[in-house]
Amino acid sequence: MKKILTSALLITTASCVTNRDLLQDKYYKNEKIEPSFVEQNFLTSKQILKKDGPLENSPIGLAASFGDYDTFQSFYKKVQDLSNYDKKTLLDLAVSIYRFGDNCFADCYEKRKGEKIKIIKLLLNSGVQYQENTNTSSYILYTAISSAFAEAIPMVILPIDKINKNENVTPADIAVGCYLPEEDMVYSNLTNHIIRIYDGKINVLKTIQSYGLKYKLARVCKVRGFEPLPLIAKKKKFIELALSRQDLIIK
Repeated sequence: MKKILTSALLITTASCVTNRDLLQDKYYKNEKIEPSFVEQNFLTSKQILKKDGPLENSPIGLAASFGDYDTFQSFYKKVQDLSNYDKKTLLDLAVSIYRFGDNCFADCYEKRKGEKIKIIKLLLNSGVQYQENTNTSSYILYTAISSAFAEAIPMVILPIDKINKNENVTPADIAVGCYLPEEDMVYSNLTNHIIRIYDGKINVLKTIQSYGLKYKLARVCKVRGFEPLPLIAKKKKFIELALSRQDLIIK
């Protein structure tokens, strides 16, 4: 009887539970990331995709965003009729490495990258088409570059002939620019983490340079004065790398 009541309670809970109850609280509290009993057994395909709201806020979208591979894989096996557009959205969430304010630094940050790489591979192996737009570069590539996720670049970079070098802001322009939330992060006492992100940006820039993609001199990052000395040293290393390839600079 107790087992029956427990099962009934779980089913009832699953029917009214929200994505925040299932996932966001777990991630923000830094609890162990793994699919819960309810997540694995009671969420329907519709609940996983949250069709009444944006995919970004659905359980599967949150799993991709936070780099929770086990939960993502569990959900991905259950969803039905997932459109290519939805798959591209999930891929875009997977190649964005940092979520401001979620307290994932150091070892957590490195683990997240590894988990997200597995999610990216799963999506790519499932046949997601993200290279069909030849008029502009893939926004997925832009996301990977702007989030300093160097390891994802070779996985999602477009064939060179599909990258529109005539755009006002090219992928290479994004690669040589400063990390946009850096000032907020410094004032939030996250200097050590922004330095780690610049290590990622250095690797991103090396990858972009290896493809021979050109960038505008005006887009190269600059020291702006608010940076602590350790961050200035790291930014100067990044800037020197950008300026070292005069053959790629558009003046």
